[in-house]
Amino acid sequence: MSWSLVDLCPADRAWTVAELTRAGLGAREIAERLNCGRRLVNQVRADPLYVVASLLLERQAEHAAELAAAHRVLAGVRGELGRERRLSARLRGQVDQLLDARREAGQVPVFVRCGHPRVRYNTYRHGGYERCRQCRADWQANRRRVLREQAAHAGV
Repeated sequence: MSWSLVDLCPADRAWTVAELTRAGLGAREIAERLNCGRRLVNQVRADPLYVVASLLLERQAEHAAELAAAHRVLAGVRGELGRERRLSARLRGQVDQLLDARREAGQVPVFVRCGHPRVRYNTYRHGGYERCRQCRADWQANRRRVLREQAAHAGV
């Protein structure tokens, strides 16, 4: 089945010629590919629809380049985040080892309710009382999980 540029509506003609022009083809090559004359290709190129299609294709290419750059940046940030998480886990492990050693020696006070260490990095004040940061973080993580599950079930 063969078709010609003549068979297309004006908007499709403009879009097709704009795509092929953007690909680097000249009027003669486009005419050969689309089974039409160079005069028709040049008429389409003079049409305002062609200008709009060309601008849209240019913007689309710009956005694609920006998106690719953003993906590269995101990949770098994800790698950095992974390194920072590994470092944080390693440091947290070291702190836990030190606290365990001191706890066994009876040198570290603990929260009675949860048994977590009652040290400066794990304590915050709220309402005149000292509270455990680790318990608060666990509670918040659980709350976020519950809210996500509720949202997932509500969306179904």
